[in-house]
Amino acid sequence: MVPHFSDHAANERTFLAWVRTVIALMAFGFLIEKFDLFLRYLAHAIHGRIGLSHAPLMHLVGEGIVALAMLMQLLASYRYFANRRAILQTDEVATHSGRSEMLVTALLIVMGALLLVFLEVTH
Repeated sequence: MVPHFSDHAANERTFLAWVRTVIALMAFGFLIEKFDLFLRYLAHAIHGRIGLSHAPLMHLVGEGIVALAMLMQLLASYRYFANRRAILQTDEVATHSGRSEMLVTALLIVMGALLLVFLEVTH
């Protein structure tokens, strides 16, 4: 039997939840990027020219969401291995400060604000 199996299993489940979230965010960023491309082609087909002024903003938002997902995966991997080491240690370990979660939260809020600006501009 593996010592502290339930702790290791919980750590792996948490890591896999982060992986699923990262995959979903990357897909969402890709979708935003490609949907903007679709809108530009649609505008070109209808009007004969590309007339969408918000294309650079959507390009940045799509890439930003993918970059945020990459950062989240890096933080999740770091957290997984730190927790694994802590589980294997027999000594008491101090908890982390939560700064990485605050950074990801702040970046998600910025991305949400950019999406709101885009929706307001195109409305």
